[in-house]
Amino acid sequence: MSNYTVNKLAYLLGVPEPMISSQLSPDQKIEDFSYIGEAPRIRACCRARQVALFHFTGGKKIFSLPDSLRSYCQDGIFDELQQEFQDAGDSWTFANRMTDSIVGSVKETMEAMDIPHADVLLELIFQWPSQNKATFMALSQQYHNRRFSFPYSTFIPKPKSFEPNLRYLLTSDEVLFSASPIALAVSAQAGVTKVEPQPAPEALDFPNVTYISTPFSTALIPYREGTCVSYIDYDNVPPFIAAQICRAATYSHPVKMFYDDRARGDINTLMGFPFVEFCFVERLKAEKSLVDSRILTAVVQDCYTDHPSQAILYSSDSDFFVLAPILAGEGVAFTVVAQEEHVSPAYVEKLGEHNAECCILSKTAAVPSPDPELIKNLLRHQLLHTTLGECKIQEITKEVLHGFADEKYHSLLQKTTEAEIEKLLKGAKLVVKNGGVALEL
Repeated sequence: MSNYTVNKLAYLLGVPEPMISSQLSPDQKIEDFSYIGEAPRIRACCRARQVALFHFTGGKKIFSLPDSLRSYCQDGIFDELQQEFQDAGDSWTFANRMTDSIVGSVKETMEAMDIPHADVLLELIFQWPSQNKATFMALSQQYHNRRFSFPYSTFIPKPKSFEPNLRYLLTSDEVLFSASPIALAVSAQAGVTKVEPQPAPEALDFPNVTYISTPFSTALIPYREGTCVSYIDYDNVPPFIAAQICRAATYSHPVKMFYDDRARGDINTLMGFPFVEFCFVERLKAEKSLVDSRILTAVVQDCYTDHPSQAILYSSDSDFFVLAPILAGEGVAFTVVAQEEHVSPAYVEKLGEHNAECCILSKTAAVPSPDPELIKNLLRHQLLHTTLGECKIQEITKEVLHGFADEKYHSLLQKTTEAEIEKLLKGAKLVVKNGGVALEL
C-alpha cells in the first residue's frame, strides 16, 4: 500500500517525526518536506492549535505554549507562536488565528508537495470551524472522548463522518482517499470539473482496456450500433453503477438485473425504470447462489435467439470467461465492465485474445454523487408507490438513497439529497396523459 501522500500530510499536520519516519518510502526523506512552500510554519501552526485544544479540557489552563512545542518548530517560529498566543488572550481565539494562517497557505504548499486533491483535504482535514469558548470546549471534549481514536492522536474535524476509517486515516493513501467524506468530495469535484482521464494501472494496461477514473456514466461505455443488452449481477455491482445503468436503459439498450434473496440494498427502489427486466434467482441451498449460472444461461440464450449486436456484462468474476469465445463465434461484441480492486489482470488479458473489450472502474468511478436527474427518476417511482397521505420527506429521502448509495454514504448525502427532493416536490404536479394519471417533476 502506498504512503506517498499520507507521509507528507502527516508532516503538515504535526505528527511526531518518529511516527512518520517509520513508514517513509525509500525515495522520501522527512527533512525534504521542510523545504517546500510554507510547510514548516503550517506544521508548527497545526501542532500549536492542537496543543491549545488538548489543554483546554482534561488539563490545567495554560498561559503560554509549552516548551515541548519547540521540537515541531524551525528557528524563530516557536517565539512567534508564543507571542501570538499571548496576544490572542484565550485559546479559542488563538486556534482561530492558527486556522486562518494554515488555510491561507496550505493549499499552495500541498500542491507544491504533489499532494492530490488539495482543496478537498484543506476543507475536510485542515479547516476547523470558527470557534468561541463553548464550541472550543465541545471540540476539546470530542478530542478527549474515548469513542474516537484519532490517527496518531491528530485531531480530525467531524470525526464521526470518517468512521470506520478514522483511526487508520494516515496509515496509507488508499485508506485516506477511500474514507467516505474524502471519496465523496473527490467524486463531486470530478463531476463538475473537467478532469483528465487517468491511465490504467500497469497491471491492467492492455490494448482492450478502457480505464474509467471519473464518476460512472453509461456514456463512458462504448456501445455498438443495434441492440446492446446489459447484464448485471446486482449484488456485486455498486448501487451507484446499477442505478445509472437502469436510468439509461432504452429500447435498443435494455437491461437485465439478476439478484437473489440476499441481494444487497433495496432493489425495489429501481423497479420503476422502463426497459429493465428484473430476474429473481432462487438459491439452491443457503450458501449456494445460482445467480452466475442464470446470467450465463441468459447471455447464451439471448445470443442464439435474439442475436444482439453487443452483450455488456457488469461483473468482475472471471468465471464468465467462457462467454468470450461463444459470443465471438456468433459475431456478438462482448464488453466486460469490472471493478479495478476485484478483477484479475490475467482474466482481462485473456479476454482480449477473443476481442472482448474491458471497461475497468476505479474506486472513484463507483462513488455515488447526488445526480439531480437520477434522484428525479428514483423519486418519481417512490411517489407512485407511496400513499400520498403517508409521504414523509425523510422517509422518501432514505428510500431514494438506498437506490444509488451504499449505507456508509447515506448520512453524508442525506442533506443534499433531501434538498433536491424538496425542490422537485415544490414543482411537482399530477397530469392526465393518454387517459391515465402521471406525475411530472
